Amino acid sequence: MEKKPAILVVEDDAGMRETLSDILADKGYVVKPVGTGKEALALAKKEKFPTCLIDLKLPDITGIEVLKGLKALNPEAYAIIITAYASKETAIEALKADAYCYIEKPVNIEELLAAVERASEAYQSLEDKRRAEEELIETRDYLDNIIASSADAIVVVDMNGIVRDWNKSAEGIMGYRADEVIGASNRRFFADPEEPDRIMERVQREGMIKNYRTIVLRKDGKPVHISMSAALLKDKNGVPIGTVRVSRDITEQKRAEEEREKLLKELEAKNTEMERFTYVVSHDLRSPLVTTQGFVSVLREDLEQNEIEKVENDLKYIETSVKKMDHLLSDTLQLSRIGHVVNPPEDVPFGELVQEAQEQTAEQIKSSGVEISVAEDFPAVHVDRIRIVEVLVNLIGNSMNYMGEQPRPKIDVGYRVDGEETVFFVKDNGIGIDKSQHGKVFELFYKLDRTGKGTGAGLAIVKRIIEVHGGRIWIESEKGKGCAVCFTLPVT
Repeated sequence: MEKKPAILVVEDDAGMRETLSDILADKGYVVKPVGTGKEALALAKKEKFPTCLIDLKLPDITGIEVLKGLKALNPEAYAIIITAYASKETAIEALKADAYCYIEKPVNIEELLAAVERASEAYQSLEDKRRAEEELIETRDYLDNIIASSADAIVVVDMNGIVRDWNKSAEGIMGYRADEVIGASNRRFFADPEEPDRIMERVQREGMIKNYRTIVLRKDGKPVHISMSAALLKDKNGVPIGTVRVSRDITEQKRAEEEREKLLKELEAKNTEMERFTYVVSHDLRSPLVTTQGFVSVLREDLEQNEIEKVENDLKYIETSVKKMDHLLSDTLQLSRIGHVVNPPEDVPFGELVQEAQEQTAEQIKSSGVEISVAEDFPAVHVDRIRIVEVLVNLIGNSMNYMGEQPRPKIDVGYRVDGEETVFFVKDNGIGIDKSQHGKVFELFYKLDRTGKGTGAGLAIVKRIIEVHGGRIWIESEKGKGCAVCFTLPVT
């Protein structure tokens, strides 16, 4: 038989006490019988009794006093008053003392058992409810501790987009305290104010989203990249009441991904450049070799026929080809060294670099009759001084070489500020460059005029020097309207 809750029986009549105890014990109850009120209270201090049967008339204290004492010890206990001296007054007094029910003697056993059963069930129901509430509180405390200690931001938002919960990590990521945001719309936290609507619509449609990337704004306005997982919250009837969102700051991860993407693109560009470089070098270096090989054959024929004048001419062609190859090799070697053999960078006014470049090209400037105009108040730059002077010498020389029939040749060396960027330029009023050639002029050994001086490596070297300094270089020009070579450098 299933064991039932303990019952305290307070009855001074020994026979009645024994009878009640036997009947209740037969029904599976654990019975604790006592004959006086004081005994009952002493036992109740040691043990908790869900149900009590109390005789109204006891030899030491009244049943009402026992009832009040038991209720003080256990307010949830159910007490059944039994008496042979029933009256309206005693019944009212018992009920006022919070008795569960009132049974007259002689006791109807069925009535008594039914009352005890109801009292036991009522008490058990209270116990179950209390236990459930305690478990709920424990669960809530447990969840609150998890939420509070979570390294991820946990935010609860209702169906109207109002913030209802905001943990410590959310404070750390967003810069807002919980009391500053709870009760406020979550729209204010997103870089795109329409983003909350998209999140809510998707969560309602799918029930849950994972690793959703978006941008939120800190209290100080700084953007933060986050990865969010969100789930729909429902009440006990299955009606949506909001969303719980778990977010992680991935700003550094995003920056690393962008840096990786940038490096991959740079590597791809370098590989493409290397392929082009390999092709150009093999093609352009092969040309003087073929020329030399051809004239060696001609030289043999002329020697066999004793054509001394032709031999001298053959040797000149061979010498010219050898010199051309030497220049090509020198320029190729110079290009390969840029970025490896580097002079220590220094802070230097850009105007000083322009002045040094002018000094190195003074004779060429004088003989060409070109007018040089130099801006004032140049900013200082953090560069390899020798390399940047080399860049300016090359650009000034290029401008003089491509003036064409310009009657008043002019070169401007200056700078401008584009947003947060300082752009330096060397600009001329020469023949200009067609837009289709703007990218090609920086390729190794590329020459606009194949009959012109030099190897065509100059702008490739210039481009490499600028890029090693973390800058970029480009052409602004139209055919027949002069040319500006623009570039950026680290400004101090």
